[in-house]
Amino acid sequence: MDASAILSIVISVIFAITGFYFAYISGIALAKIQAKLDAQVDSLKELLQQAHADYHDNVTNVMKMTMQMMVHKGEWSSEEEEELNVAIQEMRRHNFNPASVLSKQNKVGENEEHG
Repeated sequence: MDASAILSIVISVIFAITGFYFAYISGIALAKIQAKLDAQVDSLKELLQQAHADYHDNVTNVMKMTMQMMVHKGEWSSEEEEELNVAIQEMRRHNFNPASVLSKQNKVGENEEHG
């Protein structure tokens, strides 16, 4: 073998080792990035669940205040107030989301209008 063949083999081996090294380093960096992304996704899921729970509490509170105002004005009886309280408790027990019903109703209405 002449010197140029040996030199090209050495250069090829050096490039191969360098390529494997960079691939290894890149794999480690990607694994770290993936772990950070997974942690952020979990954090975001927790925040969304809390926002969802807060939303339900706010809707329930608005419904109760509206109902109390109507009872105070004499537009509703105390029996109707109690029935609504029971309905609210059932909604909470079944994790009912009134916004999803309204959203579905709006979509159905849109489909009928454009249908």
